[in-house]
Amino acid sequence: MTKYKVALLVLLASLLWGCSDNDKPLDTTTQIRVIHASPDAPKVDVLVDGAAALQDVDYAVGSGLIDLDAGMHDIEVQGILPGDTRATVIGPVSLDLLADSRYDILAENNVAVIEPLVITNLERRVTLGSARAQVVHAAPDAPAVD
Repeated sequence: MTKYKVALLVLLASLLWGCSDNDKPLDTTTQIRVIHASPDAPKVDVLVDGAAALQDVDYAVGSGLIDLDAGMHDIEVQGILPGDTRATVIGPVSLDLLADSRYDILAENNVAVIEPLVITNLERRVTLGSARAQVVHAAPDAPAVD
């Protein structure tokens, strides 16, 4: 092989390497969904990093997916009390949210012992002919289920 052919092969190999999937930008976003699952709690506001993300969320209501940058975030739930005052009932809870993931955050149990339940799901495609299902038993006064 002549030195020109070797140089051409090196150039072609470097061009092919530059087109690999490893060079595509990494996704740096994540998603959260918040669900109010405390049956005796009042409506709530949900704060992300101190700013209102959801307001007046009633029992058995969930948000849509909320896009955030991956990384550390403080999540706080404030109960709306008579006279339109707020009381922090959960948090702030610091969560390290990973990219390409989805988090379902449930405010569960009765209000006297309310706590967050955080469910993490990696964003992966479901293959053709398959389905993904997730079940959470969050009823505080119901017996265990199979």
